[in-house]
Amino acid sequence: MKLDPPRHDPYSTLEQTKRLLEEKGYTNCFQLSSDGDHIEDKNGHQFGINDVALNGTYRFVNKDNEAEYEVLYALSTNTGVDGFLQDGFGKNSSESINNFLQRVENQEQPR
Repeated sequence: MKLDPPRHDPYSTLEQTKRLLEEKGYTNCFQLSSDGDHIEDKNGHQFGINDVALNGTYRFVNKDNEAEYEVLYALSTNTGVDGFLQDGFGKNSSESINNFLQRVENQEQPR
C-alpha cells in the first residue's frame, strides 16, 4: 500500500486532520469488525471490501516518540456513509487493518 509522505499544514496534527475531514463530510469514526472483513460505524452498520473506497491516507510522525506514529484513512461507502479509520504506523500498525485496506484497494470503486 502506498503511503503519502507525512503531512504539513493544514493537516499538521491528527486532531486537525480529523476536524478538516469532518468538515468535508467524513463524519463517522469506523472500526474494523472482529472478523476483519468489514468496517463498522458507531451504529453497528457494516461495510465490506466491495462497499468501501479509500480516498485519502494521512500519516503523522512524532520523531521523538515512535508510539505516536499514526495513520488516518479517509473512507467512503457505496451508501454515502463517509468517515475515517485510525491506525498506528510501522511496528504499531494493525495487520488486520492493513489486510482489509489492501483488499479494498484491489476492488473496484463502490457503485
